[in-house]
Amino acid sequence: MVLSLQLWIYISVFRSHTRIRLLMEDLYRISNMLHAHTPQKNMLKIYIWMYCLLVILGTAFFEVTFLRFGMIAYEQQELLDSKIIPAHLRERFADFLYFSFPFTLLLANGFFALLPE
Repeated sequence: MVLSLQLWIYISVFRSHTRIRLLMEDLYRISNMLHAHTPQKNMLKIYIWMYCLLVILGTAFFEVTFLRFGMIAYEQQELLDSKIIPAHLRERFADFLYFSFPFTLLLANGFFALLPE
């Protein structure tokens, strides 16, 4: 149930990005198939690997989107004033994503685990 809710959240958040949405839907289908044919003790390993994949994809997506915005802004010379985000802040934001995004997912995991099935 926890993984299903997480995948639903990812699919709804990344709905406009077709490739990521299709990947998340495929992961959801794979999860359902594995759950039907796999012993319970092996499911934990599979969930951990799929969870790691989601964390990596989510972090990469946010970082690439943010850095792409920064690069477009820097390519346009007229935007090189205080309205755009400086390079050192972009680096801090990328570090923030690397460290906070997995913890956010862990907190969400704990919250969903407390919900009754």
